[in-house]
Amino acid sequence: PEIYFGAGLNPYSKLHLGIGLQITFTVTSEAHVFLQTDEEKPSTMRFIASQKLKAIPYFGFLLQNDSWSIGGTLRFPASSSNDMTLYSGARAFGDFAALDFNFNAQSILYYDPLTIETGVYYQWSQQVKSYLQLDFQQWNNYQPPSLSIQNPSTGQCEDESGSTGCSQGVDISASLNPDFDLKNIFIPRLGHEIGYSWGKLRFGYSYKPSILNSLPTEAGNFLDPAKHVFSLGTGLTF
Repeated sequence: PEIYFGAGLNPYSKLHLGIGLQITFTVTSEAHVFLQTDEEKPSTMRFIASQKLKAIPYFGFLLQNDSWSIGGTLRFPASSSNDMTLYSGARAFGDFAALDFNFNAQSILYYDPLTIETGVYYQWSQQVKSYLQLDFQQWNNYQPPSLSIQNPSTGQCEDESGSTGCSQGVDISASLNPDFDLKNIFIPRLGHEIGYSWGKLRFGYSYKPSILNSLPTEAGNFLDPAKHVFSLGTGLTF
């Protein structure tokens, strides 16, 4: 879950200030696994996990006038990560020592980049209004939502009785996740509103470029094309 807190301040009638806090979680876990092939000896697994709170601040302001206003927000990057350490072993033949396999794994559930948004509103007449917004998103520090196995190794094999021994000459490869060349982007948004006796007609346009500098050609799929977005809406007066 994510929890948001917010507070507002109105120093004087035309200026509004806001501050908020996004609460999310990081997960740290540890797993111990030992597999047995002897039917008289059970396989075992122990899993320990804990959550820690993580707080990300964001800020905003709005300056209003009779026919125009300008506002902006600053959101710091937010992510929810999971770090896991695994200790595993398996006894394949009788009471012979088994191969221990240990690794650290890191993954991320989601990532929101550093975002700066600013917008302007202007009222041309009593019936016509325009809105302009520009967003900046910092994607060059993006953390992909993939599992990374770090520092895999074989260790000293030992069972509950204390007997030890290991197979030698095992070389384990680490993860190889796609490494994309990412870029920071600007997102312009334009909206227009026209008032009528029955209500309001609204239409808008925005353009979001791709965060990729070039198309990926390695294994995996990363779908994030540039987007042209057109919107149309109406408001009815009762």
